[in-house]
Parts: sequence; C-alpha cells; structure tokens
Amino acid sequence: MRSLYFRILIASVAAVGVSVAVLVGIYFGVSVPAISQKVHAVEDVLANDAAGVFARDGGSALKAYFEEIEAAQPGMIRYLVDANGRDVVTGEDRSALLGTDGRLARDSAGRDILVHRTSDGRYRMLIAAPPPVGLRDLVPYIVLIFGAVAFVCWWLAVGIASPIREMVPVVNDFGQGKLDVRTRITRHDEIGDLGRAFNAMADRIETLVTAERRLLQDVSHELRSPLARLSMAIELSRTATDPEAAANRLQREADRLSHLVGALLEATRQEGDAASTRQSVVNVPSVLWSVVSDCEVEAQARGCRLAVETISGWHMAGNFELLRRAFENVVRNAIRYAPNGTLVELLCETRGDGVAIAVRDFGPGVPEEALSQLGSPFYRVDRSRDASTGGIGLGLAIARRAVELHHGTWTVENAHPGLRVTIALPAVRAAA
Repeated sequence: MRSLYFRILIASVAAVGVSVAVLVGIYFGVSVPAISQKVHAVEDVLANDAAGVFARDGGSALKAYFEEIEAAQPGMIRYLVDANGRDVVTGEDRSALLGTDGRLARDSAGRDILVHRTSDGRYRMLIAAPPPVGLRDLVPYIVLIFGAVAFVCWWLAVGIASPIREMVPVVNDFGQGKLDVRTRITRHDEIGDLGRAFNAMADRIETLVTAERRLLQDVSHELRSPLARLSMAIELSRTATDPEAAANRLQREADRLSHLVGALLEATRQEGDAASTRQSVVNVPSVLWSVVSDCEVEAQARGCRLAVETISGWHMAGNFELLRRAFENVVRNAIRYAPNGTLVELLCETRGDGVAIAVRDFGPGVPEEALSQLGSPFYRVDRSRDASTGGIGLGLAIARRAVELHHGTWTVENAHPGLRVTIALPAVRAAA
C-alpha cells in the first residue's frame, strides 16, 4: 500500500481498534471478576440478614426488608427459600430455580437467577437480577466509537495527504520546465513550511535559469555584429598598407567586444545572484558625490556641466558598489545626451521616510511609448538614441536592477526638455 492517505487512515484506525480491544479485555478480565466478587460478598451478608429477620420477626417483616432493598436497587427481586425450594414468605415452590450456586436460569422477565446460601445452610436467597453487561451489549458503543475515530482519522489523513497530493503535479510541472508554477499552500505547519520552501526554491531556480537563457540569447544576438566587424578588420589588416592603423582598428574592435562581454556578465550577475550582494550601512549622498567626482571630467569633455543639490547624513542598508554603479550609469547616460552648454541636474532629497535621487538632462528626451521600456536589457531608442550613440542598451538595465535589489522604485519621464530618471530608495534614516 503506497498511498500515504490510506496508510495514515488504516494505522490510526488500527491503533484505536487495539486500544478498544485492550480496554474491553481489561474490563471483562479484571473489572468484571473483581466487581462480581464484591457483589457476591455483599449478597452473602444480605442472605444471612434476611434469614435473621425471618427467624426473629416472621414472613411479613422479611417481605418489608426485601421491599426496602428493592427500592434502593430497582429491577432486582429477592426470595428466601428453604432447603426444598419453598418460599418462606408466600409458600410458593421455587425449587426449579435451585441447584449449584451461580446463574441457574431466567425468570419470566428475563432476569438471571443467582443463589446465595446462608451461613448455617438452612436457607437460600434467590436473586432475580438483570443480565450483566456482555460484549454484545457493547457492540453499538464500539461501533459508535470506531465511527467517530474513523471520521477523525479520515480528517487527519486528508489534512496531511491532500496538500502533499496537490504539490505532486506542481513539482512534476516544474520538473518538466514550467518554471512559473507555484504551490498555493497557506498552512502554518510543517507542510506549509515545505510548500513555502519549494516556492522560494522555485523562484531562485527560475531566476537563475531565466538569467542564463537571457544571457545566451543576448550574447548570441549582440556578439554577432562586433564579431563580424572584428573578422572584417582582420581581413583588412592582411592587405593594409598602414599596419599601425590596422592594429588600432583591431584594438578598438577588441575593446568594444570586451566592454560588451563585461556589461553582459555584470547584468547577468545582478539578475541571477541577487542574494549574494553584501549589505552594509551606506551614506547615500556620499555615493552620489563619488559619482559626481568621477563624471565631472566626462561632462566637461562633452561641453556640459553637473549641477548638484543634495542633503547630507542619510544612511541605509545596502551595497555601496551597486548603488554607485546605478547612479553612475544614469548620470553618464544623461551626460551622453546633454546638448553642449547645458546642465545635467542631480537632486537628492528626502521623500517620505526614504530618499529620492533625480537626474535630468536637457536633451531631446524619448518618445512617450518608449519610456516604459527604458531600463530593459538591450533596449535602445530609435532616432536620437540609436546603437551608434546609445551604447548596447545595458547601462540603464544594470542601474534599474540595482535599484530593484535595494527594494527601490525606478521612474522615467520626459521633463520637456530632456529626460528625468528618478530613483526612490526606501528605509532610509538620518545619521545620529
């Protein structure tokens, strides 16, 4: 029997059956003999008392004595007979009920007849008593107990086995490649912990597998063009009249390819290994000033200027390097599209219990329908932000993923003119 449901049900019912059998055995093997022994001892005393009452006060007194006892024990009738079986009170012949001590027969009411001798042997007391409780009398109660216990065991088995049965097709579907399936167990016991552990594992595996698939697709797509240019440069270098110029072209193509691979690996590492990011207390304005310091030279080279307005002393739990890369990619993207002689504005301010960093350029902006796609891997806007001027489309994707890893929000909007990228980070507190 392989079904956990039936194994639990049968094991529980069997355990109850054994318990009931043991209790019944104890009752009939120990309790009944002990009770019978005490009852016989009491009835022997009553038989001697009845004989004494009859000898002292006669039959009428004995009849009153028996009626008093019967009032306290309804359903039990007593007779005192002589050695020949004749009733000393009524004179009726009851010899048919005599014999060895013990249960002899039953009267017309179906009661068992018990016989007790007096100590002097002259009289016998006949007791018409209801039949003792037997196993047949206990059958309805045993059936009721088994029915109740079977229902409880069934309920217990269903509570244990049903959630596991529900998980089986989910696990099978996940094993067959349906990475988005999850269990719907909401219990708060060990089975619920198992379901939640499976969901957490499935989330992690889906993230890793999706990142791997995305990397393979992105690499196969993005490496095609630089590899083609590199192959062409190699062919041209073989017939080039200027070896130095040919070598420089090869170096540029190799540098582009190296930059692309590095960006791909960085994006994939953030996507697939988010749990491994090391947390520490990060001063957010300090991270922003570090990025400004690194980007000022690039801004001057492109003929624009950085204008910074920030607060001080705000800290949060996060990863310094990830936040720095996020801010740097957004700032460099703004510098790339800022017209000559304009500003790139950086604003860091408190917002609720968090902090918001807004970066705005005064360039051409992007079409409204493209705003929701900015930050997606390898997405490049046509026209003003094409492949020749917009890189490979991973800078903002890396920045957006870093913000999400810190449980922040990412907002992109046209500022008319220019584009504004706002990063909101939660759970920020002022330094003491």
